[in-house]
Amino acid sequence: MAAETGVKALVDTIRQRGLSYRLGKTWTTDAPCRETARTITQRQAEGCLAVEMEAAGMMAVAQCRGVPFGQVLYGGDDASGSVWDQRAWQSRAAIRQSLFWLCADACLAL
Repeated sequence: MAAETGVKALVDTIRQRGLSYRLGKTWTTDAPCRETARTITQRQAEGCLAVEMEAAGMMAVAQCRGVPFGQVLYGGDDASGSVWDQRAWQSRAAIRQSLFWLCADACLAL
């Protein structure tokens, strides 16, 4: 399966760099207003670690094209509480640059 190949390349690259990570499910939604307390509880019970808004579209394109897919989810902000915590993610360019190169190396490993 193409997703397993992509995830394995990412995990191998992360391990080679000695980085910590969590491997798990996310759920995709098209609008933050759908992230109700009830839905969050249901998704957590299903084993989801996070919610995001892009993965489903990228997975569909990868499946259609028959290419490997893996995703690194960087938790830049946190909307899990009653107040949105931006966690200054927009000012952390070095982290995003490191993630880019990690993903580039994983692609090269494919």
